Amino acid sequence: FSTGSTILEATGSGTTVLTAFRDDSFIMDGLTLAGGSSPGSGGGLYGQSCAGRISDCTFISNSAYDRGAGAYLTGSGDFVIERCSFLGNTSAKTPHYSEGGGLYSSPTSGSSLTLRECVFRNNGTITEGAAILAAGSSSNLIIEDCVFEENFFIDPGFPRLEFSVLHRRGGASTRVINTVFRNNRHVGQFNFSYLYTWTISTSGSGGTTSFEHCDIVDNIGLGGLRLGSGALSDCLIERNEGAGVSGGELLIEDCRIADHAALGVRSAGQDSVTVISRCTIENNGPYVGFSPTTTPGGLDLSGSSATILDSFIQNNVGTNGAAGGIDCGARQLILRNSVIAGNSATGTISTTGGIFFRGENLRIDNCSFNGNRAFRRFFSELTPNALGAALASDVQVANSII
Repeated sequence: FSTGSTILEATGSGTTVLTAFRDDSFIMDGLTLAGGSSPGSGGGLYGQSCAGRISDCTFISNSAYDRGAGAYLTGSGDFVIERCSFLGNTSAKTPHYSEGGGLYSSPTSGSSLTLRECVFRNNGTITEGAAILAAGSSSNLIIEDCVFEENFFIDPGFPRLEFSVLHRRGGASTRVINTVFRNNRHVGQFNFSYLYTWTISTSGSGGTTSFEHCDIVDNIGLGGLRLGSGALSDCLIERNEGAGVSGGELLIEDCRIADHAALGVRSAGQDSVTVISRCTIENNGPYVGFSPTTTPGGLDLSGSSATILDSFIQNNVGTNGAAGGIDCGARQLILRNSVIAGNSATGTISTTGGIFFRGENLRIDNCSFNGNRAFRRFFSELTPNALGAALASDVQVANSII
């Protein structure tokens, strides 16, 4: 379909605007699909077993009972979507399967979905993927030069523990480049932004995930990223209401993670490895609302090992027995050429302002600790407190100021 700026509208018809089946060379250029309403999936476009390209199209004000209100692409081969807008589409009829408000995609094994220069704005759903849900256990996803803004959660009137704007389910690889996520929102009766509602989330095992030169900022009722594992490079992750980043295996380089109501970075997993290099993690916490009783400020690290190089961990606040700067239960923590400054820990349980280490081996080299404070029992105010460790930990400090 290539018809310049033609508008196909189905308002009031209760049907999908456009349906395509088994087309390996599907091309759609310059169309606006508006007002579709599907009793199943795909309000604007329903594409089954297709491959091809969609360019310069607009999907606006479509709805679906189930998945993919704007567009639903499943069983498909390689698809490229470029210079398209997904505006005001909603998947919100069923409380358990309303996914992919703007776009739902589930390509065949080995296939790829690529989005370039697209806008996802004001799309909504009850569960995962207000803008996009990308499924497909052995497929690839590339998002480049796109904008996700003002996408939202549709409150069903009871607690929903999972919500995201972009959700990746399974997949061989996911790569997001030069893309902005801002002013998306989860606003309802229940606020689970500490652990359960995220701007970006992934689920399933395997595959690789990377975000390069991305901004994830000013999202309301949402954390930044929840990744099974992943790499972040030159990203700005700021002012999200939940936590900044949560994941298993994490490689974070040249990022600023700051001004979150909850903590900055959490790594989880028994054998996970975390590496943070040339980052600034500051002004995170304290979180007020639904959360665990202990909430670290800057970093909450666990797993096999964590390494922090050439970074600034500063002005973070932990609560109720958690450290302000770094709370670490990983078996090994290496901290080198970094500054731990101005962090604090509040509450009614004695804790540590800078770093508290509960693992086996702690190595600190060429670091500076300054102005860290914590609540200490029997003291009426926060007192200077830089470093604490469990009795069984092996701690070595060299060339550092504490």
